[in-house]
Amino acid sequence: MSHITPVEVEIDSLDTIKEMCQQQGWKFNENAKTFRAYYKEKCDHSITISQKHFEIGIRAEGSKYAFAVDNWGSGKISQITPKLPQMYSEAKVTIAAKKNRFRVRAVSTDENGWRILRLRKSA
Repeated sequence: MSHITPVEVEIDSLDTIKEMCQQQGWKFNENAKTFRAYYKEKCDHSITISQKHFEIGIRAEGSKYAFAVDNWGSGKISQITPKLPQMYSEAKVTIAAKKNRFRVRAVSTDENGWRILRLRKSA
């Protein structure tokens, strides 16, 4: 029996996933065929959060991708899962900012849990 939970976010770029991994200090495993869950699960790529915890799978779905996570239990991975859409979006904004010669100056979280990115135009 699988405990795999899909994460609702539209993923259209592996480069954005790589940026997200860099921002979080995670390891992106390109062309991984399985990811660690309760059972080994199939994927196209994976993300290693740490040595002790299960991984996040990335599955190709046409021209898009989807995160696959084993959320069973109450470990670190189940705390990260609801934040994946926000983390992906933050990485996407960071890439767009860099392309337009902006840089992220500061990141904070408001009282409602929303992440705030402060951008500054590069010289």
